[in-house]
Amino acid sequence: MLTFRPLKLADQQLVNRCMKNHGYSHSDASFANLYIWKDAWNTQIAWDDRAVYILMFGIAYGGFLLPPYLYDLRDNLSASLDKLEEYAHCDNRIDGIRFVPEILKKKIEADCPGRYRFIEDPDNADYIYKTEDLMLLEGKKYHAKRNHINRFLEEYEYEYIPYSPELKNTCLALQEEWAQERAEDYIEAQEEFQAVKHALHHCDELNLKGCVLTVNGKASAFSFGERLSQDTALIHIEKAYTDIDGIYQFINREFLKREWSDTVFVNREEDMGLEGLRRAKQSYNPVRMEKRYRLVKMYE
Repeated sequence: MLTFRPLKLADQQLVNRCMKNHGYSHSDASFANLYIWKDAWNTQIAWDDRAVYILMFGIAYGGFLLPPYLYDLRDNLSASLDKLEEYAHCDNRIDGIRFVPEILKKKIEADCPGRYRFIEDPDNADYIYKTEDLMLLEGKKYHAKRNHINRFLEEYEYEYIPYSPELKNTCLALQEEWAQERAEDYIEAQEEFQAVKHALHHCDELNLKGCVLTVNGKASAFSFGERLSQDTALIHIEKAYTDIDGIYQFINREFLKREWSDTVFVNREEDMGLEGLRRAKQSYNPVRMEKRYRLVKMYE
């Protein structure tokens, strides 16, 4: 049976062997994403000579497994899924296999016809945009975004600073202050603080790029992302003081223009079912949703 242990930074090469250059565009296919949120999700890893397996424990879902990530996508997934089912059967904390992306849904359907049904999980679908759309903000549909940015530029002096380790404490202080404003979501705020801390401490090792935006001389926003694939950027973190009109729209645009202009798409992750976040992400007009599914045996 599979043996899981906590995810470590040293697992990056192993995980990337299964996730890089396989055509994935969903955020779970990022080792950096798995690693920075490892405390919040109690993320664990196992592997064999065919695939890597990820186990998570979340507040919303309890324990669950990600689908197997094969070293070679030409292999059949059936044997690896057998191992996950065996593990889930022996551990009553595990509620099956979740976060199956569209590309693996199709492969599972091909490799294991009639074995599973797929239940869509709309709260965890990633928002995919054209990078060019978010850099240029052209047309009527982005009129409000341009207005917010214009007001920001009229009212404030700013400086865009590419992230370097000297800015780590500045970002942590901003994140902590932002979290304190949301005392009602204490656990979530602390989990996010730990994720930001991991990203800042291991920025170079995780191949992350970041920026800090000062407004009237004060650090007021920061963002971090990575190149998920040759044509897709993935934005992990974006934080700013909400009382500064236009700051979110501005850092969103500038980070892409200065760091990711050579990509075709940008993945800005899921909305987690939060209505305000959903409206904000939808307002940027995604070109598609990177859907995720829960895997259920047909007889269940």
